[in-house]
Amino acid sequence: MRTSTSSLCIRAARWPSWSVQELELQVQYHQSDFDNRLVEEKAMAREMTAKLAREVGKYEKELADLDVFIARKNDLEGKLEEIKTELLHERKKHEPIISELERKTVQEKVRLRKEMEAKIKEAQDAFIKLTDNHLEATTKKTKQENEQMGSELAFQNRQTSTGRLFTAYIPRQNQEMCMRHTHTH
Repeated sequence: MRTSTSSLCIRAARWPSWSVQELELQVQYHQSDFDNRLVEEKAMAREMTAKLAREVGKYEKELADLDVFIARKNDLEGKLEEIKTELLHERKKHEPIISELERKTVQEKVRLRKEMEAKIKEAQDAFIKLTDNHLEATTKKTKQENEQMGSELAFQNRQTSTGRLFTAYIPRQNQEMCMRHTHTH
């Protein structure tokens, strides 16, 4: 229970029956209680001050770390901008080279396509020529075989005609001989 000296005096004025000695004891008691509480509050205040000082130290360290971080961040952002600028400059510098390479690539593709088309045409012509030669040779051979067969058929036809004539001639000759023989005898 907290009471101040002035409140004690007011109480004392209300109760005049108290003796001075009792009042002095009351004052001493309250003074002792006040002194104890003051010591406790000072200890709590020192403890609170130490705690706050630790927190302030912690926040000051975080603030210093944050300042280092901000400085590092600003430095990195500056370097990033420099690199972006340099990259843009390099890109502009290389654009003509890339365009030239792309143009040459297109030209090379066109050249290779024409070359391939020429080789395909050449192979096609060679195949057609080979086929024509083979067909011509086959036709020539077939023609020769047909002529040879025609000659053989003509020969066999002559032989057959000669054989018929001979066959027709022999019986006649036999008859003539028989008749001659019969006349002579």
